[in-house]
Amino acid sequence: MSKLHQFAVKPVLLVCFVCIAFMLTVSGSATCDAQELPNIVFVMADDLGWADVGFHGGNAPTPRLDQLANDSLELQQHYVAPVCSPTRTGLLTGRYWSRFGITTPTNSLALPMDTVTLPRALKTQGYETCLIGKWHLGSLPKWGPNHFGFDHAYGSLAGGVSPWNHRYKQGPFTFTWHRNKQLINEQGHVTDLLTDEAVNWIRSRGSSPFFLYLPYTAIHLPLKEPQHWLEQVPESITGEVARHYAASVMHLDHSVGRILDALDEKGIRDNTLFVFTSDNGGSTAENNDLKYPDDNCPNGHLTGNNTPLRGKKGDVYEGGTRVPTIISWPAHTDARKIETPVQIVDWVPTLCKLAGYESERDLNWDGVDLSGLLLSNATLPDRDIYIAGPGWRASSLRHGAHKLVTRREGDNLKTELFDIQTDQGEVHDISGTHPELVKELLGRLEQVAAADRDSVAQSRPPDDSLITAITKQTLWKNRDGKSRTWFHPRVCMMPGDEGQPVALMNLQEIGGSDYFGTVHWSMSNDLGRTWSDPSPIQALGRDPVAGRDDGLKAGVCDVTPQYHPQTGTVLALGHVVFYKGEYFARNEQLARYPVYVTRTKDGSWSERKILQWDDPRGAHIYSNNCGQRVVLPTGDIQMSFTFGPKAENRMVAGVRATFDGTELKVDQVGPAIHNPVGRGLLEPSVTKFGEEFWMSMRALDDQGYVSVCRDVFTL
Repeated sequence: MSKLHQFAVKPVLLVCFVCIAFMLTVSGSATCDAQELPNIVFVMADDLGWADVGFHGGNAPTPRLDQLANDSLELQQHYVAPVCSPTRTGLLTGRYWSRFGITTPTNSLALPMDTVTLPRALKTQGYETCLIGKWHLGSLPKWGPNHFGFDHAYGSLAGGVSPWNHRYKQGPFTFTWHRNKQLINEQGHVTDLLTDEAVNWIRSRGSSPFFLYLPYTAIHLPLKEPQHWLEQVPESITGEVARHYAASVMHLDHSVGRILDALDEKGIRDNTLFVFTSDNGGSTAENNDLKYPDDNCPNGHLTGNNTPLRGKKGDVYEGGTRVPTIISWPAHTDARKIETPVQIVDWVPTLCKLAGYESERDLNWDGVDLSGLLLSNATLPDRDIYIAGPGWRASSLRHGAHKLVTRREGDNLKTELFDIQTDQGEVHDISGTHPELVKELLGRLEQVAAADRDSVAQSRPPDDSLITAITKQTLWKNRDGKSRTWFHPRVCMMPGDEGQPVALMNLQEIGGSDYFGTVHWSMSNDLGRTWSDPSPIQALGRDPVAGRDDGLKAGVCDVTPQYHPQTGTVLALGHVVFYKGEYFARNEQLARYPVYVTRTKDGSWSERKILQWDDPRGAHIYSNNCGQRVVLPTGDIQMSFTFGPKAENRMVAGVRATFDGTELKVDQVGPAIHNPVGRGLLEPSVTKFGEEFWMSMRALDDQGYVSVCRDVFTL
């Protein structure tokens, strides 16, 4: 069997025949003029499990989907990503989500702005394009669907929303409901709003072919269904969340029926390629997720059902990545079940082929054209099916009948091998009896993962930072030939008077061991090639300590500047260090605390201020050291503290602070992380990659540590 293939689609010239059916072969697409191009409706449920639907034995009635499955093609092995944003990336690009570094849900910009997406390709063929539902590939209007090829867009820019207030998780992306490029407020249940919009859009179409992408938020948490749907749930289903879950599935089924009815009423059902699928397997997460604005949703775990498959949403096992999928094209497909393994990235090559799209350059699609398989049961070329799980911590590779699963557990890589043809529930790990096959598949997996790394480096979208490149060079040597030199250089970028990038550096005199002089600042207008002479920040020198008559002074060190775009100021945060005369007062250091100054738009520095923290745990020392911080879109700042009571081991915690350009105030502190060795955990830093916060820290056990989390309060 061959290794993973990438195919560029090269459709043949379309010719129209006034005759019977629309024929496809393995080597070429069917032929017809623009008026006969198929309409495309792609419906994606959210977190719908394999056995959540009636035609797979689900306990919630789904009559419309059951009938559709009975009358149509059903893909028995349709693979998607384990979570939502990655699946959506694969659907719209034809490439593995991991090629873009997208392996987890993301509110950041997921794709380069010039990506050739499916709607962009279809628009070149005369298609009208529309997205109604959940986008989740960039949760701000400037990153929304209208910027990636959709003529009309409506729904949630972010992920699943509360069903009645239509808000995403608490934070910078809470307000996410939109129509085109404008955030809006509306009344009604989210499933009904999306269906109403889709039906009205279909009814308003003219003669042009169209592509309607309808990613519902059902049955993603949090669930709270209308009473009339709860009343229709079978009595055999008990438990409040279970009944809301079943009602959500039934509500979704009814909504799919409304879309099909709208196509029938329009007289275009026969020439509409209709796809129904899910973005990943069913979930058993807590329904009343407190991160969502209160919608009074019931408490308890979701009842996602992936039987007989193993695993759930988030897993690379079959239950997380194999989803119910139906294809209906009444004039051109029959009713049958297809056992051939296919994947979400196949839809771009397939739909582009049917629309007659041919790219002028290789788009490096990972998917293949399924048109021959769907319409004439043609055989697909041999290939592997690769799935990268969240953070690449788990991956799988389907190779013929066999599937390799890898999971990282600490420093160890755990491998499992299954024969999916005879063991679709992945119960029997046969890796121990097939070591050579495991070795071969690990090699194949490493090869495709290496392609991920190469691709991410080339395709990650630029962020909003002003940093481009700084050439390494010597700026200053020992100051005036004395025993003091410069130490702790820290740089931030900020906009200049005319919008050009300006670099501002804090640096500090140092002499001998632990002798920190006054903090200075320097500026560069040419991306770090040349710098102004360092000038002292008077507030960051040494000040007498109030209430002490023994000459104790508080200097400042570990100062890190950061531009705060919401206020146009620079926040320089460090912590005090104590001296008696010229000497480091070692016994006094247990009372360190963070201090800061701000630099206003006119270039002046403020007086020194203390960042106060009334810690209920009795911290005697706390500081941000020289840690990185993250400015949130709200203007709040995510950072971290090292802290501890007196001489006890230091702990680390995530911190959120408010900042108005003048005052920095601690607003929230997360749980403590401990390490019993030496002085505990020290010098934490926080940064953000994709949708995850990464907090790094060092310890005295010869280890560095990192905590990866969705926010700095759930470490």
